[in-house]
Amino acid sequence: MIDTAAKKLSVYMKKQVPHHPSSIEVLETSIGLFLNVSSIVVLSLLGGFFTGNLKEVIILLISFPILRRYSGGLHLDSGTSCALFTSGMFILLSFFNFTDRTIIHSFTALTLLIVLIYAPSNLQNQRNVPIEHYPTLRKISALIVATNFIFVSDTLAISFFVQAFSLILGKEVKSHGNDI
Repeated sequence: MIDTAAKKLSVYMKKQVPHHPSSIEVLETSIGLFLNVSSIVVLSLLGGFFTGNLKEVIILLISFPILRRYSGGLHLDSGTSCALFTSGMFILLSFFNFTDRTIIHSFTALTLLIVLIYAPSNLQNQRNVPIEHYPTLRKISALIVATNFIFVSDTLAISFFVQAFSLILGKEVKSHGNDI
């Protein structure tokens, strides 16, 4: 649905401005990304509002993509499946409620370990980052996760943990720069 809409909009835009330097493919990718992110935000916020977990959903909407930006991870095949899965996941994760600091610290420590082993993962198809920058991306990812030792947030703990788990699922990391 998102991919189809992006394709139709890009073709329409190119017909309206045929001499624009951007190709239909570039327009389609940009529009698809915009529609995907917009769908995730709107669906997640609506779900958070109706479940009473709006604060948690907002934290998930911010924290998950920040870590994902530097660590990479699994990607779904279509914009629609990504939007639906991610929105549903954020709504479900907003119900996790750990009050014990030991559990929050344990999740954070486990997540930090996963990030140190697997990040970055599956970046080759996402953005053009030279492999020599992977150790820096790993350090940034680890630093982001480690902030939860200060915040001690159950929502951040589960957000970072699920994102880190996607590193294992999207694993394309060989042994480039595994040293910290």
